[in-house]
Amino acid sequence: MGPFMEYYSPKFKQFIKNLIKEKDLFTGEYDFIVPVQSKGAMLLNTLLVENELDLDNKIYYTRSFDYIPPSELQNKNLLLIDDIVFSGRTLEKEKNDLEKKGLKNIVKAAFLKHPLEENEEKKCKDLLSNTKICSKITKEAFHSYSVEMTQICMRERPTYPDHFKILISVDRPIEPEILDEIGTLVRYERSIAYNEWSLHFPRFNLNNGNGLKKYDSAFKIRFRNSAINPLKWKISPVVFPSLTRKPEINELNQLEKSLFNILYKPWHDEEVKTIDLYESITLADRLNAVTNLIRYLEENKFNFREIEFDLSNFRRYYGKEVSEKIKKVFSSFIDDRSNLKVSLEKDYGDLDMFRIPSLRIPIVLLLRERYLNHPKNKGKLLRERTPIGLKVSDIARELGESIVTTSIGCESVNDSGYIVPMPNENLSRKYRACEIGVDMLNYEYY
Repeated sequence: MGPFMEYYSPKFKQFIKNLIKEKDLFTGEYDFIVPVQSKGAMLLNTLLVENELDLDNKIYYTRSFDYIPPSELQNKNLLLIDDIVFSGRTLEKEKNDLEKKGLKNIVKAAFLKHPLEENEEKKCKDLLSNTKICSKITKEAFHSYSVEMTQICMRERPTYPDHFKILISVDRPIEPEILDEIGTLVRYERSIAYNEWSLHFPRFNLNNGNGLKKYDSAFKIRFRNSAINPLKWKISPVVFPSLTRKPEINELNQLEKSLFNILYKPWHDEEVKTIDLYESITLADRLNAVTNLIRYLEENKFNFREIEFDLSNFRRYYGKEVSEKIKKVFSSFIDDRSNLKVSLEKDYGDLDMFRIPSLRIPIVLLLRERYLNHPKNKGKLLRERTPIGLKVSDIARELGESIVTTSIGCESVNDSGYIVPMPNENLSRKYRACEIGVDMLNYEYY
């Protein structure tokens, strides 16, 4: 823990205690605590690990409320909490989304408040007036906070709650050269305690053959193991296919249909049903990616002593019942992998690691320019703007770079907190500029 968190962590813990005590005293306890994804969730997790409060069974993400009938939510009390607020717009949007799902008694809170220009602050006063805030900080202090939260997120990956890990144990070390044959392998040197690799754009064929999916944004598999045990790995697939259109049910393959039948509920409207479809395809692609990887290693004479799913994130994202059903489908699929034949496609382009540092500022400026000059946002105040994002392939085309180089460049900037992903934007994943992306470039540290 760095100096910022050492100073503020006790304040944050007391803040949570006071919120809970106040609720217990006046209107009954909170039934749910919902952190805003993903740094809000990471900060809350960090505090709970070190805290005596037993709140883990109350923490859920917004998506999980799609799996509780609205009639069961009307009288429930919910604490919605973010790590930091600027205009208050994000918290208000989350509150509105939760109200659509049937929740009524929602309290908004944030650990930190970032300063805005005076005219912006006045315009946002109504959004922030009913938000409980622990501490106000300066832009300089926010830089320190961002550095330390980035370190926590890197250590705790995957940080997004709809991601999963697979724990594997093999009979001999996995050498980098064997992974380089199927994709672009990047080896990070962030710690001497563990090895961390990312296999970008592996050439596995995940398509159905119906032209529905493209892989033009995030597509990688993360590897991590303890430096003292080269035979055990945590593997996490990060796959966000871009869909060319809204799929029909009959276009799904067997695995995708199995997952859709779990995710879709009779009370889901068309908007939620579209999310169910996209996540069914995305989860199937992630499972397919790691299953292809395991089969590829088996074809290269690796023996697996252990394959175990870690779907702990899903409990908060989908709820216990849905996550357990997903785990059964996953386990059955990977147990039946012997008939899978690994098919490799064309390469996604060359990686130029020396270009990554020089791409950071152009990526942020491009996304910032699209955000500010979009017709929906031009001339508008912060609270009135609409998030605008670009896919990695769009950014690569604009900057004249390969999709692999651009993807790793975007990941680097995202790690620093200058841009943020929009995972389910129009059936694809896009990156957008965050509110302080350009300002933060003045404190470049990556």
